[in-house]
Amino acid sequence: MRNVYRYADAEFRVQNAHDGDGEVLSARVADDKAHHGLNFIDMTEVPAGHSIGIHTHDKDNEEIYVVLAGGGLMTIEDRTIEVKTGDVVVNPPGGTHGLRNPGPDTLKIVVLEIPLLP
Repeated sequence: MRNVYRYADAEFRVQNAHDGDGEVLSARVADDKAHHGLNFIDMTEVPAGHSIGIHTHDKDNEEIYVVLAGGGLMTIEDRTIEVKTGDVVVNPPGGTHGLRNPGPDTLKIVVLEIPLLP
């Protein structure tokens, strides 16, 4: 089991995230529920002008976004808020959310999906 995941060592892949605008770079660095208790940990870069599309999760998990660098506009349900380096956003179970990077810098985040206890 790994305990440390380094952004610099992540193997990023280009993808379109939830039908967002443009493409993001994302690396799934962990998806081992047995050891971490998490569904997954992703490291993601959203270039200026690109987005993670608005999407809705099941009610059996919540997602946490940790902003490492840059800034963006996070949609949570029916509101949009500005997020920046150092912010942590909790997307609730069954929640609808998305993230847009209006620029000019690349937005770097870590996304943790946490299963809810039955």
